[in-house]
Amino acid sequence: MRSTKQKLMNLMATPITGYGDSNIHFVEFGIKTAVDGSYVFDQTTFNRTYANEPEKFDALTQDKSYASDPEVFVYAAPGSEIPQGKYTFSASDNKLNAGTSSEKTMIRTGSGPFSFSTPDYSGFMFQTNPAPTVDFNIYVGRSAQTRLFDFFSDSLASTGNHATFVASYKDQSSSLDNKLTKIDQREELLQAMYTKRFSEMEKAVNASTTSADYITQLVDGWNKS
Repeated sequence: MRSTKQKLMNLMATPITGYGDSNIHFVEFGIKTAVDGSYVFDQTTFNRTYANEPEKFDALTQDKSYASDPEVFVYAAPGSEIPQGKYTFSASDNKLNAGTSSEKTMIRTGSGPFSFSTPDYSGFMFQTNPAPTVDFNIYVGRSAQTRLFDFFSDSLASTGNHATFVASYKDQSSSLDNKLTKIDQREELLQAMYTKRFSEMEKAVNASTTSADYITQLVDGWNKS
């Protein structure tokens, strides 16, 4: 659970990208971290952002995919593999860039409108008509709502931390139950064995008339057990 809490803290500290040229942070919506690690709501900060930059509130609940050129239609399916963020499309070589760390060659199909896609980003494509002649930017934004939903879904999935801990404890409990069952069975066997031995010892004591007879019969009883 400590690992899950740390991941949530990392998520809340990671900026929301893909909603324009600037990043958006949770703190701009008045969501802040208290000294004890809990989250608090700052109404003043919320009101200030709403009054000065209301467009940022799209990042709370609305996934977006669009281009700086209004003639370009961009589609990013829910769960598409393209990461959120800002991309630049180079019309001269059909390259899609995200900074300097990622570059994909887009495959053009059609004769108007023209569709561009790449197998590296399944579920993502954009269309233009006519074919692009100048560069433009593409924005793919995953809302705070989507990010939190994905986080909690992963955490509660069978491969998530919570379910893993529960499964681990169940396995340990099952293993302990098996061991206790074996101990109970062993106890029953020992009880039966010693009951037999002491029964024969008691018979030997009652039947013996001398110490020698008692010892002899006692040893014989143990040996036969």
